Amino acid sequence: MQRNELRMNRARSQMEQMKHDSRLRDIPVIVISALSDLRNVVAGIKQGAEDYLPKPFSATHLQVLVGRASHDER
Repeated sequence: MQRNELRMNRARSQMEQMKHDSRLRDIPVIVISALSDLRNVVAGIKQGAEDYLPKPFSATHLQVLVGRASHDER
């Protein structure tokens, strides 16, 4: 398994743990990753990420996603 795949598996595991923790389950997660192929994007969303932002990314795009995620939580 490649190093990037190991990192994504670890991130997915952490999101799974968050879903089972009542204190953390409602915190929106935005995945930022160098892995931008559709398979990884879909996997991140299916695991519970609010959104998926491939690197390199624009700070403006990140601000929009964070604003949208925090607005959805209200």
